Amino acid sequence: MIHPLAPDHAPATPAPAPPAGGLVTGRTLLVLCLACLAVAAKTLVDLYLKSVGRGGPSTTDIETFWLVGWLIRQGRLAEAYDATAFFAVQAEVLQTESFMPYTYPPQFNFLTAAMGLLPVWLAYALMLAAGLALYAVALRRLSPGQAGFAFVMVFPAILVNIRTGQNGLLLAGLLALAVQGLLAGGAWRGGLALGLAAIKPHMALGVGAAALLMGRWRLAAVALATGLVTLGAALLAFGTDQLHLIPAATAEAMGFLRDGAYPLHRMVSVYALFRSLGASADLAMAAQAALAVAVLAGLALLALRRAAPRVLLAAALTAPLLISPYAYDYDMAVAGIALALLGPALMARSRPAERIALLAGAWIACGWGIPTAMIAAAPDAGQAADLPSIQAGVNLLMLLAMARILSRAEPATGGQPA
Repeated sequence: MIHPLAPDHAPATPAPAPPAGGLVTGRTLLVLCLACLAVAAKTLVDLYLKSVGRGGPSTTDIETFWLVGWLIRQGRLAEAYDATAFFAVQAEVLQTESFMPYTYPPQFNFLTAAMGLLPVWLAYALMLAAGLALYAVALRRLSPGQAGFAFVMVFPAILVNIRTGQNGLLLAGLLALAVQGLLAGGAWRGGLALGLAAIKPHMALGVGAAALLMGRWRLAAVALATGLVTLGAALLAFGTDQLHLIPAATAEAMGFLRDGAYPLHRMVSVYALFRSLGASADLAMAAQAALAVAVLAGLALLALRRAAPRVLLAAALTAPLLISPYAYDYDMAVAGIALALLGPALMARSRPAERIALLAGAWIACGWGIPTAMIAAAPDAGQAADLPSIQAGVNLLMLLAMARILSRAEPATGGQPA
């Protein structure tokens, strides 16, 4: 049997995975699925009541996306990329205040434009259904025996996406399809999915780098062509002024990040960890840069040592979460794809206590923002920036623990370690 850190030249369908040591049962999956349905129903009802003037002032991310679509309909897209103007429109149209500067690339405006044609509650329902379906199907096709394991491990991140109407599930589903293409030789399908993942380009760069490191030139070419074609189409549809609006909006957002304006307690980056512990912006960014260099060097080393494709791809999927200073809890849905890839080896080589520890770590890393957001929203909570951001530290500890587990030889009997 091939060692998970050794070369793997057989990208065929993986063997059935060992049982997940009690982490995944039918009852567990049922309870978690019901929780997802309950949160989705509550959010949908809230959005509907608000749209007819009977709801509260809380704003979800889907409303921000919808508002960009509303601006596109008005021929005022430029205001979405100017934080001051955008916040004023938000107060006027949604009667709420929410700090969410808009910096998405032109391709994402196809989605926001479509959302703007619908009531916000219907846009939420359709985007959520599409994201959940793509995520579930892609996980199932990528790793049939570990889809449930991955779902349980990153459940809090899935819940955050459902509650906020974010695009993390849609993005993770596209990256899962790209990874499947890299493993199974589907250059066109995988490249198309990777190119469409340009709706959040910094999260797709890891898989793109893996495609190059693995020598999958055709898939990389299809991805690049897809990205360029969709970019050109978006510029034709929404105007070439996006080419200077987006860099300016990104620079403005980086200024907000340095000033601590973002909710650091929901961010999963080393930058957020250092800043929330009182470090200066310069020191926090230096720590982020050092980690980025280490992560890129690690990817190159895995490629040079001809690590198993699933290990390299799992590392590539999680790399952006470690490299980018601007990474949120909803982005952790991508980690579910990496865990699905590593699941069989992790289950075969880990002990029950280690699986419980990994589950606890994953829930903290993915869900720390849920209780801290509730605390920050309380009237007497003070500044939300004062709450710690510990997710990056937990993620690094989990990576070290999984590397140690994967370095073990699989039991000759195929069973699990004692």
